Amino acid sequence: MTDLVNGRIDAVMVDLPVAKMFEKQYNVQISGIVETGEKYGLAVREGNTELLNKLNDALTQLMQSDKWDQLVQKYFGQG
Repeated sequence: MTDLVNGRIDAVMVDLPVAKMFEKQYNVQISGIVETGEKYGLAVREGNTELLNKLNDALTQLMQSDKWDQLVQKYFGQG
C-alpha cells in the first residue's frame, strides 16, 4: 500500500475489508472487485437450529457494530 500511495505502483489487490480500510485512510480508490467465490463458515450439527440461529444472530449483530470495524482495523489495518 505504501508503494501505491507513493506512486511507485498503480494498483494492489487485497481483500475487500482491507481495501475499504485503506480507502478511508489514504487517498486511494477501490477500482473493482474480483469475485473469488471464497466463503467462510461455521459448521453446526445438522438439525441444531437453535445453535445455528444463535450464531447467525451473533454474527449479524457483530457485523453491524463498531466492534466489527475495530476487529477489521486490528487484523487488517495499520497497527
